[in-house]
Amino acid sequence: MLTFLSLSLSIMTTTKRDFYNFARSFNNTKEWTNKIRRWVTESKIRKSSLVTYICGLRALLIEADFNGHRGVEYESQRMTLRAKWGPIFDQKWESLGSKDKIKFLRRCHEYQEGFEADICDLDYIPEQFRELTCDKLLGKFSISEVKEQRKQARKQKFSKENLLWISEPAVFLDRVLSGLSSENPSTLFPALLLASGLRVSDIYFGATCKPVPSHPYKMLVYSNLKKGLKLSNDSKCGVIFLLCEFNVFNAALTRFRSLFPHIQNSLQASTSRGPQNKKWCLKAVGNLATNFKKCHSLRAIYAKFCYILWGREERECNFFKEMLLHDSDHISSEYETVKIPEETWSTIRPWSSEGASRSP
Repeated sequence: MLTFLSLSLSIMTTTKRDFYNFARSFNNTKEWTNKIRRWVTESKIRKSSLVTYICGLRALLIEADFNGHRGVEYESQRMTLRAKWGPIFDQKWESLGSKDKIKFLRRCHEYQEGFEADICDLDYIPEQFRELTCDKLLGKFSISEVKEQRKQARKQKFSKENLLWISEPAVFLDRVLSGLSSENPSTLFPALLLASGLRVSDIYFGATCKPVPSHPYKMLVYSNLKKGLKLSNDSKCGVIFLLCEFNVFNAALTRFRSLFPHIQNSLQASTSRGPQNKKWCLKAVGNLATNFKKCHSLRAIYAKFCYILWGREERECNFFKEMLLHDSDHISSEYETVKIPEETWSTIRPWSSEGASRSP
């Protein structure tokens, strides 16, 4: 069922309520789709925001397994495939959840033969769900308008007055990362975010972190967040730099998690605790960075510091992609909003719990 519905309805806007109700009432009929079209046509919301809502509605329906509805040919195809592939069909298809099935079908188009090639045309997705695309609901003119709105939003994001400026990077690092030695979650939390560049949920529960013996400032991290086409059992993993030694980071992470053993999902970590998380980060950063407004900005700041310390021989967005475990450098380019005066770069060192920065 719709696990997202566990969000408190009291804090939803009317718009969000509409879409949760649309998802719950999905019955794979043209009448249902026409209701969505009317809502989109009559809505006063800007087109770029409507794109977000449409994508959100699609995500809700996928998570709800389309309320049990399937494509017209699905059952007959399913019988044929099961007869042909036997236990392999159950293992590779039936055992998957709805989100993983969608990812699996998208990946199957890369195969020319075998089970994956056989299953790629499986009529799993209901007919009316296929009508929930931005092209079909908004039209070509509106899509052009969306692109222009996003272009202007990006231009504004990267305008000089909106960039995140850190004029004293050595002071910034020492002030925020000193929280790694603390027992207080209000200073531990922002320090862990900055030291690793991990997402909020990864800090609370999501990431598995292991040392890289050959380098004290590197960490092997496994994450189950934002995995793209990876299935539920496939962790996103990679080696990233840390702005402190691994042993220091790992000890601080263990202390922090021991304070919140009950938090085991993103809703608890990012949504329920969102206001408190933001308060901690704003206080930790203080006036040491201009335009700092949210916890997520510490990911961009982390990436910039790592680039200065270890990545200057690469293109910045390529290095960011590697450090932030992104799937594309286009996504990583959105994080190039942190500016640190080049004349201060020589003062930057990884943080040390002994009070003096060490050479990387």
